[in-house]
Amino acid sequence: MASLALDMAIQGVGWMVSSTWKTEKFFDLLGTGSFLALSLQGSQFPAAQKNPKAKLIAGMVGTWAVRLGTFLVARVFRTGGDSRFDDAKTNPLKFLVYWSMQGVWVFVTALPMLLVQTQGIKSGWTCTDVLGFMLWTVGFMVESTADLQKWRFRQIPSNKGKFIQTGLWKYSRHPNYFGEMVLWFGIWMSSISSLPNRGLNGIALASPLFVTFLLCKVSGVPLLEEAADAKWGNLRGYQEYKQGTRLLLPIPK
Repeated sequence: MASLALDMAIQGVGWMVSSTWKTEKFFDLLGTGSFLALSLQGSQFPAAQKNPKAKLIAGMVGTWAVRLGTFLVARVFRTGGDSRFDDAKTNPLKFLVYWSMQGVWVFVTALPMLLVQTQGIKSGWTCTDVLGFMLWTVGFMVESTADLQKWRFRQIPSNKGKFIQTGLWKYSRHPNYFGEMVLWFGIWMSSISSLPNRGLNGIALASPLFVTFLLCKVSGVPLLEEAADAKWGNLRGYQEYKQGTRLLLPIPK
């Protein structure tokens, strides 16, 4: 409950400040920052201090949060804003819904780390630990590389208004989301051996499943696919690109 309280407190303060200033520029900063705050808070719990795996998982979450947070904040300041919040930031109650949903996203996604930090047991290193760390590494590298490639693509003036089809984006229309899903499955797998029963393992599994659901069905892929179709759907080049690439998995089709 301490973790949930801290999470929602951060979102509450963020909402009050952002509503007062009518800005969305703190949203991603405090969203990813919440993961970092929870990882640091949880590291002080007795169960976490006795378990090296808890420290590793907190480090995995913290590294991801710092990397993604830096990227998102730099992007919103470079572009001057985020169109998702054009209506909400001038409507305090509507804006509160966004901040509350972010709090839920943070808490559910962080469940493997939080459960290990509060309920975890000290155990020897297992194959699932190694496999989980490997999955996290692959996912982290794919997401980071995809974000960097698109960032560089958009820095070239002649690419304005064009869609990226180089690097990982040559094979996948959403390689960054693929990496995001894989790394959270890796974090969940790394938590398995430290949780004392299958019930807690099942609860922890809600994290990668929730991330996958959000990205594939709610706020990720559907919105971007719809926007891309509206912008480039009448272009033969985009139609061929879409037919020749996978939705998520960045390998040749």
